Amino acid sequence: IIIPTIMLLPTALLSPQNLIWTNTTTHSLLIATISLQWLHPTYFPYKNLSQWTGIDQISAPLLVLSCWLLPLMLLA
Repeated sequence: IIIPTIMLLPTALLSPQNLIWTNTTTHSLLIATISLQWLHPTYFPYKNLSQWTGIDQISAPLLVLSCWLLPLMLLA
């Protein structure tokens, strides 16, 4: 999720001027769709993203909400 969010800036800078809003909105909606995997229920109380990071059941909806607010902030 972090790498696609960082790649949003080059997407915006390298897009043609008539497609900049379409490309950035589509890219951020893709990020938001990928974040929905965190809401998938598991029997484990803690989902590991990597060795140093993880998501528990309380923080998963907050992370998904923040990913879904990214396209709305771009449109505003």
